[in-house]
Amino acid sequence: MILSIGVSLLVLALLMGLVTGGADAQDKPRIMAVLRRTSLLFVGFYFGFALLQAFFRAVRYRMLIRAAGEAGVPGIFHTGLVTLTRNMLVDLLPARLGELSYIGMMNKGYNVSGKACVSSLGISFLFDFIALLFVIGGVLTYQLLTASLQTWLVSVLIVLAVAVLVMVAAVFAGIKIATKMLRGILGSLAGKGFTGKLVAFMESIASAVETSRRAGVMGKVLLLSLCVRLAKYVGLYLIFQAVAGPSFPSLAGAGFGRVLCSLLSAEAGASLPVPAFMSFGTYEAGGTLALTLLGFSAEVSKVAMLCIHIWSQAADYLLGGAGFVVFVILTGKGRVPRAAVTGTRRSCAMAAAAAAVLAAGLAFLGLQYRKTQKMGALAPPDSGVALETPARDREAVKSVAGGVEGFVVWSSNRYGNHDILMLSLPGMEIRRLTTNPHVDYYPRISPDGKRIVFARSRITWVSQRNPVPWDVYLLDIETGAERRIAEYGNTPTWSHDGGTVYFERKGAQFVALDLESGRESVLFESGAGSVPADTVLQTPDFSGAEQAMAVTLRKAKRGTAVFYLDDRIVVVGGGCQLGWMPPASRLCYVDKGGRQKNAIYTFDLEKRKRSLLLDLQGGLSHEYFPRFSADGRFLVCGASSGARGQHEHDTGDYEIFMWKAGTPPEDAVRLTHHTGNDCWPDIFLK
Repeated sequence: MILSIGVSLLVLALLMGLVTGGADAQDKPRIMAVLRRTSLLFVGFYFGFALLQAFFRAVRYRMLIRAAGEAGVPGIFHTGLVTLTRNMLVDLLPARLGELSYIGMMNKGYNVSGKACVSSLGISFLFDFIALLFVIGGVLTYQLLTASLQTWLVSVLIVLAVAVLVMVAAVFAGIKIATKMLRGILGSLAGKGFTGKLVAFMESIASAVETSRRAGVMGKVLLLSLCVRLAKYVGLYLIFQAVAGPSFPSLAGAGFGRVLCSLLSAEAGASLPVPAFMSFGTYEAGGTLALTLLGFSAEVSKVAMLCIHIWSQAADYLLGGAGFVVFVILTGKGRVPRAAVTGTRRSCAMAAAAAAVLAAGLAFLGLQYRKTQKMGALAPPDSGVALETPARDREAVKSVAGGVEGFVVWSSNRYGNHDILMLSLPGMEIRRLTTNPHVDYYPRISPDGKRIVFARSRITWVSQRNPVPWDVYLLDIETGAERRIAEYGNTPTWSHDGGTVYFERKGAQFVALDLESGRESVLFESGAGSVPADTVLQTPDFSGAEQAMAVTLRKAKRGTAVFYLDDRIVVVGGGCQLGWMPPASRLCYVDKGGRQKNAIYTFDLEKRKRSLLLDLQGGLSHEYFPRFSADGRFLVCGASSGARGQHEHDTGDYEIFMWKAGTPPEDAVRLTHHTGNDCWPDIFLK
């Protein structure tokens, strides 16, 4: 039991690993969000139909074992345990080789003869395909009646019909013919040694198949096979609705016939003799192909089919694992004489091995869970509510700003998803600059204060932890006109003259874009030059004066550093959000050590010295997103309470603060009063 639980945990961890490690970086958060939104009620219905399918299979197995002339036929409960395990393992090996587990469990667990095991499995396998032929024929008939014929399905029907004819000939005549030919070829050797046993076994199988055929049960076997198919596809349709309904309404409304086509195509892909673990990859390819032929996008189709496969496999392994545990308990109890046990040493070794597998399963599952947590929020945070701005804060802004005029921009989700907002100084009037349903964040103001560059997600919701699915946009503040200037670009910044926009692409490249010509140049790249391989470049910031990139490194190597175009490197240390501040030889970044974990520090490149810059007072002192004005007089940043759940950049309740450099921390003023998420501010002063 311990071993079975450990293996189950390992399998579950592998399923999670397919999402966190195997999926494309752009798809990972979307897949996790779809899995999270899946209707558990419909998944529960799938469990019910999976049990019903196993019941019909078990009845069919018992009927065929009895028809083969076997005297001792296991009861329906015991055969059901074997069937649940078979359903779990059927796709574990390519071309349904996992189905052979049925033979081993029936023969070793319940003493069913080998000939009855093989004949019942072979006939069941054949009638599965015959029933599938009826199902596809029914789908085609429906399509003809509704004038919605899918011509490719006709080809599938023809190929399947030919395959069924070949299998019928192989099962009911081929084994017998092959045995006779083998005996004729081997001659006298056919009765000796291994070859003799092989020929005798094949003859017994041929006899069992013939006995089953003459028993007059094939009509009932066909009916049970159709019931198996019906239970299977109704269950899969329900789990299709469980996945598609909350996330892909257009897919959910495709209709049973069209969904069935995609499920049949997925099953065909899973049955191919291709080396794929649990049919992952082949199943999705078949289903995605069918859905795209039906007019749905390939991107949506592949995510939906993968999530359907994950949920169905998780359910099948849970039921199969439980069935196998009960099987081991019932068939193992009392079967080994106590005298046969050689001592406690062997028992202890087996117990230790089982415990090791269980520990490995728990550790692997914990590791995969931690990876999913690092993917960030799977859904947008609550938009929050506006709070009344105290009069003292308004007065404090006027006092601290000292009569200067300008504005602050930042990203906020107070209107639903994240948009770019602007706050005038010293008037404190808020203006909404973007209204797109996708995520808009990381606004950076041009040196002349007339334009803003920012990142926009390529799908509706993307956590800022995912560096891939973003595009860079340019916004004219006065007219509101915006245009995309770079695909797959993130965290953009400006050159000092406003002619170049810098950004990172897919976390691996730091790119310079000339706005006039539109030409891109890769300045730094993960694994090229002095930049370590397999690292993610977070919030890179380029200094034209220093000809260097200040950047936070994540993944294979963690830390903050400055990389020069001439391949020199200055290691800053830990922390994150490293950026340039006036004068050019100084850096500003966030690191641990503050009152509520974080504080803002500076780093002098010439002296190689770190100094504490700002640790806010009061209840909001978990600082992030530091950004200086061009003249270095003012700093804007975000700060939260530092409480659990308020750490995430795009979901925590951050407020925007402004601080005049050189003044006491308590003189910093709060610019926003809202329970939503406010992040990544920038400031421009006239």
